[in-house]
Amino acid sequence: MQIKSFSDYFKGYKNYDDGGKLDQRIVADAQKVFETLKSPKAIDSFIHASVKTQNTMVPGLDEGHSGASFAAVCSLARRYSTYKAIHEPFTFLEYFKGYENYDDGGKLDQRIVADAQRVFEKCKSLGNIDSFIHASVTTQYKMVPGLDEGHSGASFAAVCSLARQYAEYAAIKEEVGNTFTKDPRMDERDK
Repeated sequence: MQIKSFSDYFKGYKNYDDGGKLDQRIVADAQKVFETLKSPKAIDSFIHASVKTQNTMVPGLDEGHSGASFAAVCSLARRYSTYKAIHEPFTFLEYFKGYENYDDGGKLDQRIVADAQRVFEKCKSLGNIDSFIHASVTTQYKMVPGLDEGHSGASFAAVCSLARQYAEYAAIKEEVGNTFTKDPRMDERDK
């Protein structure tokens, strides 16, 4: 099956009360959110961020949304990212795209994501990652050589958390494969 583009997936969304202008704005902004952040996790991070952080994460969004129309923007972006994830799995870096610490230009989060990727690629399975998480610091650095030694306890906890999150995603994707049960209301859009 060919993966539909964002525009094709939401083709036909029209608000007939105003000639579709509101829905066109919603879909356009939902597409900006999706194309900037890509993964469901990053979009969830966006949804729960402050307005100031949201504007930094995805610049250029329409400022005239009501709470309801902005909720629709977030919902459509999240829905399409889930559809895309089911049919076209993310790489590690794509899965965590959009995780950036905007206060320091993303340097800390770049280090966290890079080390989380190292942990995942070396350990692979949830069991091995759990063993890594519960090991002593000395053992952790032996298990996964090349980890940044400048992490605080909190940033190293984030490394472990992201590696484990991606391992869960990878395990679910492998287990579910193409047998994922979709909401029947989505069937028409998937054709």
